[in-house]
Amino acid sequence: MTPTEEESLVERATRGEEAAWRDIYASTRHRLFALLCYQLGDRTEALDVLQETYLGALGSIGQFRGRGSL
Repeated sequence: MTPTEEESLVERATRGEEAAWRDIYASTRHRLFALLCYQLGDRTEALDVLQETYLGALGSIGQFRGRGSL
């Protein structure tokens, strides 16, 4: 995903577009889950942390500045 595409997704998500959140989730979940499994060593705990991460992101997406990738 290009920086421009990410910026568009963030703008749409900030406006509350559910489809944007689905796209963000679909494009990031596999890598993030793999990282969490590696770091935590437990798939169940990784799923819990993954859920908490997305809930936190939902509440603070307006603070995303685009300095890194989604």
